[in-house]
Amino acid sequence: MVEKAVPKRKGGRLVGLAHRASSYPASSSQALYADPMILEELHDKDERIGALEEQNTTIFSENVTIRLENVTILAELASQKKFNAEIMQRLDRLMSSSS
Repeated sequence: MVEKAVPKRKGGRLVGLAHRASSYPASSSQALYADPMILEELHDKDERIGALEEQNTTIFSENVTIRLENVTILAELASQKKFNAEIMQRLDRLMSSSS
């Protein structure tokens, strides 16, 4: 008879995926047998999750930098637009006074 442990959530993955060794009756032992392949898959997935979390942190940091650069560029463009408007007003005054 094979019994499965109740899976629990831990850090985004299921833990407790194990079954009792068939040589132990359910009533006489609480020892669980964990399949080495499952443990290896969980380890590999944990490493993959860690790598993805690190990649997400890097991307987030780069996005913050880009947003700050965009704010700076927008401020520079607003300043240039104001300067251009002032030049246009001066040219309009010069053109109107010379006519």
